[in-house]
Amino acid sequence: MLSINRLFFTNEPQIPIHLRKLALDIENLCFELTLIRSSSRRGSIRASGLIELGHGLYAGADVEGGSHIEVDWGMRALGDIRAACSIRAGETLHAEGEIAAGPGYGIYAGMNVQQDAWPSCAWVHAAQRPPALLSGWWEEAAAPA
Repeated sequence: MLSINRLFFTNEPQIPIHLRKLALDIENLCFELTLIRSSSRRGSIRASGLIELGHGLYAGADVEGGSHIEVDWGMRALGDIRAACSIRAGETLHAEGEIAAGPGYGIYAGMNVQQDAWPSCAWVHAAQRPPALLSGWWEEAAAPA
């Protein structure tokens, strides 16, 4: 496990960071112009503080934030997405497991998308509908015939 107090990049626009077989455990994760990508099954991203990304986030396992999680584009995790505070995505939110915000906080998808475009650009997918989902497109599964 790699432990870092604070990771902050601003001068490397459009350069993706690929993490293979590596889990990040840090205090605050702030990237203004980069994509964080953890492409292995064991690639969890955990921060004891804020996670704030200028583009998107992809994790091969869970994403856990000790404060808010905010991305300007989409967020995808092959596990759960959990935050102690709010979860905010400019576009889509996708978790194979659960999406859960802290008590009293909300989950927001499509913050950077017009509401008319939510079905294609601000959809939310998770194992079950997050109770704190306040914006974004959630489509209930069709009832069996």
